[in-house]
Amino acid sequence: MAVDAPGCRPASPGFTTVRGRGPSGVHPARALRFLVQDIRNIHRFFTDTYEIIGEQEIFPRIGGVMFAGRGGISGRREMTREEIRVSGDRIGVLIGTAGATKKSLEEKTGSTISVDSTEGIVVVEGEDAVGVISAVEVIRAVAKGFSPERAFVLLKDEYLLLDVIDLTHLADTTQEMDRIRGRVIGKDGKSRERIEHMTGTSISVHHKTVAIIGSVEHLKPAKIAVEMLINGVPHEAVFAFLERKKQDATQDLLGSYY
Repeated sequence: MAVDAPGCRPASPGFTTVRGRGPSGVHPARALRFLVQDIRNIHRFFTDTYEIIGEQEIFPRIGGVMFAGRGGISGRREMTREEIRVSGDRIGVLIGTAGATKKSLEEKTGSTISVDSTEGIVVVEGEDAVGVISAVEVIRAVAKGFSPERAFVLLKDEYLLLDVIDLTHLADTTQEMDRIRGRVIGKDGKSRERIEHMTGTSISVHHKTVAIIGSVEHLKPAKIAVEMLINGVPHEAVFAFLERKKQDATQDLLGSYY
């Protein structure tokens, strides 16, 4: 017996919030992210904070992406503008030799990038909101110490994210900050490299931040490992934790096949 599809309420202008919890929310949120370019008056993405629902941590960029639009769907695109501050020692890296890096980022994202070297302000504009947001993420990565080559991977894989740990409030003196940074980096960078290898992420320790690039399932253990080091947990205990996580992930993967 045929059953009629349930009726839907008519669309109305206003704000729309899209939330997804954990991996199950990643794919629909991602799909809607790429539809957002057709929504007028895009509000913005929230990428710098975490939202806690119950006991589960949510990455707002993918698991709790927020879109906002007025006037419903429209084929007409409007300009999207984002502004980001970049420290003086990273402006030259962002621009590149003869402007090559900036030009490449503009071409890959369909955006226009203006750099105020004196004030350290970078403005990204474009009709494609997704392209603008993607360019901002790459700029943020460069600003946090990643080389352009490592930052540009954010454009190649839509499931890669940038997460930043702020160390500002953890140290009162320069010496204390250097000690915290040193624990994460390790001798000759070996601690950082080992975490990268064990989690499949890229890590940059720059000024008073630790930035991590990786997929959602890899970001979390990497971030926990970094926070353990920051809090004084012995390195070997941190690496043992990562090894257990790696084994658990392998078991989960095998379990999905049997």
